[in-house]
Amino acid sequence: MNEKLVDFFERRPDIRDKFKFDGTFRDYAVDMGKSLTIQNENSPLKKHIIQEAERLLSRECSLEDLEKQLSRYPFVSYADHHGLLNYKLLYNSNVLYSLIIKELKLPYIVVFAAGNVPLDNISYPRGFYFKKQKFNFFGVKKSRIPVYLLQDKLSFNKKLGIDSFFSSYKKESLSSTEKRFLEYLFFECLEIEKAEKDYELFSDQITFLNYKLWKYYFEKSIRDSMPNIIYLQSNHIVVSSLLEEIKKD
Repeated sequence: MNEKLVDFFERRPDIRDKFKFDGTFRDYAVDMGKSLTIQNENSPLKKHIIQEAERLLSRECSLEDLEKQLSRYPFVSYADHHGLLNYKLLYNSNVLYSLIIKELKLPYIVVFAAGNVPLDNISYPRGFYFKKQKFNFFGVKKSRIPVYLLQDKLSFNKKLGIDSFFSSYKKESLSSTEKRFLEYLFFECLEIEKAEKDYELFSDQITFLNYKLWKYYFEKSIRDSMPNIIYLQSNHIVVSSLLEEIKKD
């Protein structure tokens, strides 16, 4: 084990105990499902989560089921950056999280993602990494803008196909394999046309796009049994919560 990690655990032995588990992560998920107790939570934060989900996903998810879930099991993930889930460090954590949610027989993975990261952050909300080049949704002038401040959205002309999407962002040609991947992603998985019509900002689109993308991380045989993802921007949640508290005074 890394010496620094050993030193950390010696200083914080209670944390080390949480890293010890005899079995697989599947076993851990089952154990968590059995040990977590049902609550009766009605916090102000739950209300803001419901409001944001209603604003962005009212036609996609069941707000009644979401409210029931948060009342019984009031916990969320908050380790992500607000971008399309194409960076494995982010979506892997949600895959593991989904196993616990599945054991609890709950419908949604609720994520608070930080929108204050810039578009060229290592998680790369600005586009996709390929082996030889990047495919950017937005130009270099906007690369340092935090996601939550970007006033643009993804759009394309479906009649002209993926080549139109490339030319819109002045990108050089990608390989045929990369083109096929993007065609499948934009025209079948993500429903970009609907996202362009219903959302004004890229930040809001991300919630819808990840909701559509999430199921494709799993084999077809288990997709319907996996909880879906409600990927909200933490900045909106925090600001709306603070404003409500300030108005009380």
